[in-house]
Amino acid sequence: MLKLAGTGVLFLLAIGTGAWLSSQGKPFNTAVLTIHKLVGLVSAVAAIIVVRGQFRTVDPSTAVIAMAVITGLLFVALFVTGALLTLDSPVSDIVATIHKVTPTLTLVAAVVTIYLLIGRS
Repeated sequence: MLKLAGTGVLFLLAIGTGAWLSSQGKPFNTAVLTIHKLVGLVSAVAAIIVVRGQFRTVDPSTAVIAMAVITGLLFVALFVTGALLTLDSPVSDIVATIHKVTPTLTLVAAVVTIYLLIGRS
């Protein structure tokens, strides 16, 4: 449970530093951007560790596996859109919108995945 809480705190920290970056606009503060990227990466790795640990203790259903895949794809979308936003060249407003909406979707998908996994244990 401590790993789960820590993962949640890291993800919220990534969202917070992302909001801070967004409010400052380009050019991004290098220190804040680096912290945002590292915290985002660590939260994704922590989420993988938590879900993988839960997968070892239960026989996951198709729904659990599907939610875990969706959560993983949302994390990938966050990394890809985030990388595109840090480029010097202009980026489509769609990319920025996806990067702003995806954290909420990722959080919801992760919570549902963990809920389904805990419910099976």
